[in-house]
Amino acid sequence: MTAMKLFFDLLKDYGIYRDEQHNKTFNTYTHGSNLVQFFGLDEAEKIKSAEFNYIHMEEGNEFTYDDYTALKLRLSGKVEKGEQNHIYISLNPVDAHNWIATRVTKETDVEVIKSTFKDNPYLKIFSNNNRTIRVCSFMLA
Repeated sequence: MTAMKLFFDLLKDYGIYRDEQHNKTFNTYTHGSNLVQFFGLDEAEKIKSAEFNYIHMEEGNEFTYDDYTALKLRLSGKVEKGEQNHIYISLNPVDAHNWIATRVTKETDVEVIKSTFKDNPYLKIFSNNNRTIRVCSFMLA
């Protein structure tokens, strides 16, 4: 499942999806003053003039270090005093020689958070006929 499909499925499940806020041509969704944009990095030109406050790199180990650098340069959206722009990289464990382990985790402004599904307070685990079913829920502010 792609991050975009999951995002829209969750909005629909929670009853907050509004079709008029979803621009299917540009893969964007507006919620209040927030704009969520989904795009691939197959062409770096797509993001050349973009500015972001938050970037989430899903399956980060599938990106290259050059992709990361290009995105980090675009992490330049205007912020209020005392706030910062953020880049989030989520991934399953990779070998110790991957660019994330060897370069990104060594940066001074990086916090590494190691977690499993057991650390998710919104995850409910049910057992049914010897099968484990995990259901994730979340709250929007």
